[in-house]
Amino acid sequence: MIYGKLFKKLYTGSMVGKGLGAFALMPYVVAHMEPDRDREEFVMLNPELLATTFGTTEKVVQEAIDFLCKPDPKTDTPGEDGRRLVQKSRYLYWVVNGKHYREIQNEEERREKAALRQQKHRDKKAAKEVLAASKAERVPLMAGETKYLQDVKNGVVSPPNGEVISRMVVRASDGSPVGPFPNTPKTL
Repeated sequence: MIYGKLFKKLYTGSMVGKGLGAFALMPYVVAHMEPDRDREEFVMLNPELLATTFGTTEKVVQEAIDFLCKPDPKTDTPGEDGRRLVQKSRYLYWVVNGKHYREIQNEEERREKAALRQQKHRDKKAAKEVLAASKAERVPLMAGETKYLQDVKNGVVSPPNGEVISRMVVRASDGSPVGPFPNTPKTL
């Protein structure tokens, strides 16, 4: 993984007041954890290397690792008596809730992508409807507006700030178009 998502809870949960070492190490763990074939998350922690990375001593790093490996009775996340890490070999650690938080992260990303796909679909549909309505009603659109709507319909551009395209054609009480159309980009 190239990055890790930090949750606000890291800074308001049971780690509060546990020192800079723990707060430097935990984001490192989140960013560097990797899944195994069972999708459990593991991380390599070498205190000598991390001391150089964090600009501190090996002792501070080892204390942070030890803290993250200890049971935490105040935690509200289940598993391993509140331990955040479980040592598996000299430098290899199992990230106890890593799989859980990775799944939350992936679900949030999936929702964001689905929302963007849905908005793009709505934009294309609205542009298509406006173009069809302008042809059926013989309502003239300016050249730039027609091109813009066609580009939205074809997925070449997206409306600015997620505005709804179907509001582009503003009509007077007699049904004639009124311009300039509010959502048309200024660059046309």
